[in-house]
Amino acid sequence: EQILHNTLSKSGDSGSSSDLVKRVGKPFNDVYDLALGDSAIDRSRVCMVGDALETDIVGAAASGVSSLWVLLDGIHGPDLDVKEEKLMASAGYVVREFNERGGTYAGDRLVSPNIVLRHFRW
Repeated sequence: EQILHNTLSKSGDSGSSSDLVKRVGKPFNDVYDLALGDSAIDRSRVCMVGDALETDIVGAAASGVSSLWVLLDGIHGPDLDVKEEKLMASAGYVVREFNERGGTYAGDRLVSPNIVLRHFRW
């Protein structure tokens, strides 16, 4: 995504978007700092619920919070065997493949969600 704008600095020169816009999002720590603010909440009591290893689970690990990986309702759902007896094995395979792939936001860290949930329903 590219953010475009036309603005002038105080000197009349056009400023760059990097001077004016800061993007905050998963998996970067800034989003967790923003969400938790100045609260006194201990990060060990926080859990990131998400469907994507690359952003949700990696971001949680990097930010010192627990993670709950929702399997079938998200981005990795099509890669998983939905049969009850094969679901956890196929989830393990997806995690191993992600960790071996490299070139992800995880860097050298191995990703492993703290909790795995078949579906997330309100």
